[in-house]
Amino acid sequence: MNPRLAMRESIKFILGNIGMDADVAYSVAEQMHEDHDFLEQLEEFVQEYLGDFGENYGL
Repeated sequence: MNPRLAMRESIKFILGNIGMDADVAYSVAEQMHEDHDFLEQLEEFVQEYLGDFGENYGL
């Protein structure tokens, strides 16, 4: 599998597992996978998306 495609699919998987709508997760993944700092962006995005729930679980 193409590494860039694998990265995008991984981002979609993570966002889907935190309860994000599939279409929104796809859109976010499309934007993030092109940036070299995508892991940092993903971490910040997940923290914002989960809010207090994420803080309670150390995310």
